[in-house]
Amino acid sequence: MSKTRATRRRPTDPLTLMVEMSVAAGQTIGHRSLMLALAAGDPAALGRPEFTRMVTEKMAVAAETGVQVASRLAAAQWGWAGWFGAQAQLGAAALAASPATTWQHWLTASTGQAAEMASG
Repeated sequence: MSKTRATRRRPTDPLTLMVEMSVAAGQTIGHRSLMLALAAGDPAALGRPEFTRMVTEKMAVAAETGVQVASRLAAAQWGWAGWFGAQAQLGAAALAASPATTWQHWLTASTGQAAEMASG
């Protein structure tokens, strides 16, 4: 009696993973499209659990993606607003201070804000 042992797949490079995912997505879309086409004229067939799951899955992913996009956009907007505000303050300081001092303040504030925006 021989025992089969499950082999663990090695992680591959991102390009290979992307190609594999693209092929699998194409196969899944083709299969589901054919299922929908075959069931198109039959209301009972359209009530299959697979069709219901497809719709609920798509709605859940769309909602989750929308929340992620909205939160990232809000963070980016706050970052840009802070950067523009700091630029306005530096412009005002330029009128009152020496050019060297203004340049030093601008460089410090800009690089700090750019790093903050990039990490957020």
